Amino acid sequence: MTKRYDEAYWRSITITADDMFKTVLSDPAVCVPFLETVLDLQIERIELIHSEHVLSTPEDVRSLRLDVYVKDEVGMVYNIEMQTTDKKNLPKRARHHQARLAFDALGRGEDFNSLPPTFVIFVCSFDPSDRGLPVYRFENRCEAADGMRLEDGAVTMFACAPNHAEATRPGLASLLRYFDDGTVSDGLSSKMQEEVVRWRNEPHWRSRHMLVAERMEEERQQGFAEGRQEGRQEGRQELSDALAALARQDPDAVVELLRLPLEEQELRLRQLGYLPEE
Repeated sequence: MTKRYDEAYWRSITITADDMFKTVLSDPAVCVPFLETVLDLQIERIELIHSEHVLSTPEDVRSLRLDVYVKDEVGMVYNIEMQTTDKKNLPKRARHHQARLAFDALGRGEDFNSLPPTFVIFVCSFDPSDRGLPVYRFENRCEAADGMRLEDGAVTMFACAPNHAEATRPGLASLLRYFDDGTVSDGLSSKMQEEVVRWRNEPHWRSRHMLVAERMEEERQQGFAEGRQEGRQEGRQELSDALAALARQDPDAVVELLRLPLEEQELRLRQLGYLPEE
C-alpha cells in the first residue's frame, strides 16, 4: 500500500526516523554538542563528518554502513547510531562496529599504537539491559586486577532515551528526553527540533525520503509475495540501504537508477561503491 504523504505524515517524522537522524546529526552545530553531552567531554573541532559512511570491506566480509561517522581535531573517531528496535544483538553488533573501525583506521605497516580512540554510541529507544541506567558505558577491563583498564581506546555506549529521568546531568537528561518523547527543554534539543522541522518541510529532502520509502516498501512487499528466504531479504535490505545512501548524495541519479532492472541497479551501485563487490 502506498503511503499517504499528507502534512500529518510529515509532522509525524521525528529525530528518531532513520534518515532524519542522519541528516540532523551530520550538522557539526548539532553533532559537537551532542557528543559533548553524551560523553561529558569537550571537542574543539570536527575534521570529518559523514552520514551513511561505508567502511572498507574485504570481498568475503559483511559490509558495514555507519549512520554517522565523525573524526575530531585530535583524531578520535566517533560512530553514532540510532536504534529503535531491540533485535537482541546490540552487544555483538557493537563489537562488529568496533572491529571494523579499527580495521579501517590502521594502514599497512602502521604501528598498533597509532590506532585512534573509538567511541561507538547507540542512541536507543529502549533499555537493552532493563537496569534503568540512562547511559551504559563499556570498556575492556581486567576483573582479576580490580577493574584495571586495558587502555585499548575502544569505548561502547548505549544511551537509553526512556531512562532520561535517571540522568544526573541536566543536559544529558534533556537530550535523552527529547529522543524519548520530543520534549524541547534546552538549547541543544531546541536546535535539533529546529533542524527536524526545517528538513521535513524542505521539498528536496521530502522527495528523497518518499523515493527511498516507496522503494523499500515495494521491496518488502515483493519479498513477502515471493516467499523470500532470510538471506534474500537481507540482500534486498542492503540494496535499499545503498539506494538511500546514493539519494543523499545525488537524488537525480537514484531516479534514473530506479528505471533500470534490479540486476542493473545492483551492478551500478557496486560500480559506484555503494554495494560491496561480489
